[in-house]
Amino acid sequence: LSRMGRAVLILVSVLVSLSLEYVLRTRFRAPTELTWELLSSKGSKIKASDGSWKLTPLDGGKRTAAFYSLYTDLSDAVWGLDRLLKNDPSMEVAINASTCLLVLKAVKNRGEHPGWTRTN
Repeated sequence: LSRMGRAVLILVSVLVSLSLEYVLRTRFRAPTELTWELLSSKGSKIKASDGSWKLTPLDGGKRTAAFYSLYTDLSDAVWGLDRLLKNDPSMEVAINASTCLLVLKAVKNRGEHPGWTRTN
């Protein structure tokens, strides 16, 4: 959408069983860090989404440790979820943690098997 110095605004469209659009502000700090924050969303009630990738070279650059972080406030995204999260706040941590695990698994598979694609 636009560039502001080292920050870039990107529009992401997700077409699943419903259509979502959201605008993220991304920042890339070459060559080791990418961060993002949710600025707005359309077709979604996600209140916040912030995350990052941080890459750390290992063994003189032969390997890389990748650290992924994510926080998404989904309390209004699905009817009734806000009540569930109020009754059991650990569910919010579990949702974000499980999302991180799925992303890291996909990245690991892609790195180890370049022709790998996700199957349902």
